[in-house]
Amino acid sequence: MAPTVKMIYFPFHGLGEPLRFLMAYTGIEWTEEIISLEEFPAKKPSYPFGRLPVLEMDGLTMHQSAAILRYLARKAGGLYGRDKVDALHCDVAYDTISDLRIMMLGYFYEPNKESSDEKRKTVLEELAPMYMRNLEKLVNENGGYFVNGQLTWVDIAFAPLIDYMSHMAGKDLVADKPALKAIRDRVYALPSIAKYVETRVKYAY
Repeated sequence: MAPTVKMIYFPFHGLGEPLRFLMAYTGIEWTEEIISLEEFPAKKPSYPFGRLPVLEMDGLTMHQSAAILRYLARKAGGLYGRDKVDALHCDVAYDTISDLRIMMLGYFYEPNKESSDEKRKTVLEELAPMYMRNLEKLVNENGGYFVNGQLTWVDIAFAPLIDYMSHMAGKDLVADKPALKAIRDRVYALPSIAKYVETRVKYAY
C-alpha cells in the first residue's frame, strides 16, 4: 500500500502548485485538505508556525514550501543535479526566483492602495525586469535549463510559480523571455504533469 501523503493548503494554486507539480512528476500520490480563508484563523494554531502549505509525509509534518521542494527532490533522486556544485546552483536559482516573488507579495497583499501602487511601480518597472533579464541569461548560459543543461526540481517548480507571479504582475512575465518560456512550456508538456494539469482543480490563482 502506498504511503499516505496529505497536503494542507488554501483553495488556490499559489505556493502549493510547485509541490503538486513535483509530486506529480515523481509519481507521489497525495490527498488534499483545502482550508478556506474563513476557517483558517481558527485552525492556524494547529499548523507549524501558523503557516501553509503543510505536507504530511514519511511520518513528518513539513512546512516551508521551499524546504519541502528540496526534500521531495532529494527523495526522488536525479533532480538535484549531478554533484554538490549543481545542488548549490539549484538552491541559488530557486532562492533568486523566490526573492522576486516575495517582492511582488509586498504590493499584492498590501491593504493600503497608495502604498501598494507605489511598491508595485517599483517592482514591475525596476526590479522585475532586472530579475527576469538575468534569469533569462542564466538559462541561456545553461543549455536551456536553470542548472548545467539538465532538468532539475527548479525547472519543475518554476513553471507554476511563474504563473503565480504573472498573476500578481497582471501580465505574462515570460512573454518576451523565450528561454524562460521554453522551460515553462517544457515542464507543462511532461506527461505526468500534463496528466495532472488536465484533472486538477482550477483556482483563481
